[in-house]
Amino acid sequence: MKELSGIILAGGKSTRMGKDKGLVQFKGKPLVEYAIEVLNPFCNEILISANALHYNRFGYELIVDSFDSKGPLCGIYEGLKAALNKHVLVISCDMPFINQEAVFNLLKGFDGKHDCYVPMYNNRIQPLFGIYNKRLLAQIEFNLVNDKLKMMTFIENISTKKVSFDRLVERFPKLFSNFNLPIDLT
Repeated sequence: MKELSGIILAGGKSTRMGKDKGLVQFKGKPLVEYAIEVLNPFCNEILISANALHYNRFGYELIVDSFDSKGPLCGIYEGLKAALNKHVLVISCDMPFINQEAVFNLLKGFDGKHDCYVPMYNNRIQPLFGIYNKRLLAQIEFNLVNDKLKMMTFIENISTKKVSFDRLVERFPKLFSNFNLPIDLT
């Protein structure tokens, strides 16, 4: 589906990691490169949502938050505003085990009828890997202005399709593992 923009969320404070997570090396390359590699075959545009100019070195458009310290919802908002396409595939930079099979699985559940498509496994939602529609811009802006920033609450209050990932997580148990601490890199 090449009418899909990719947004890499790399704007977090990385306080637990102690340095910018997206640039932390894992198996010889920065974490952000894992997200780029996953998005590239599926997206005709890749945007990096980050508040640090050193992400320019990866050669993709850098999107900076207009709201200060509002978390991943703000990164999604800024990415949706800047995206050329009406649907965006969002991935957090700290999830290096997301693979192309995960994207294929998410796309299998995509029917264009909902504003959001997110993985569900073991009755849990994974909101930082999903497809979001530009129709959400006004709702997200309302949430940001009113400090309603919890992703899970947001997902539950919009038209969301939860795509089953149980079988894929059985095959790839680390699929949704994210890196928050230096020990996670070992």
